[in-house]
Amino acid sequence: MKKDAITVNEFRQEPLETPRNWEPLAYVDSTPDENYVFRILEAHLENCKVRWVGTNSELVQMMNETCEKREQLLKQAIEILKR
Repeated sequence: MKKDAITVNEFRQEPLETPRNWEPLAYVDSTPDENYVFRILEAHLENCKVRWVGTNSELVQMMNETCEKREQLLKQAIEILKR
């Protein structure tokens, strides 16, 4: 049976490598213009294109699935706002 969540202790015990392409959220130009919201969403989109690696494949799989869901939601939001 697949668990939907893990405990804090399970998470702390899992040795994870930070993805090589992961960086803190990029600087976003805060000029208050019509593209400001797109710059924010696109910065978050870039930030969630990471994939994790580690020894606990269940935890890693769950974290990667979450990143993929965020990526899809952000892409959808950007497309809706561009209409």
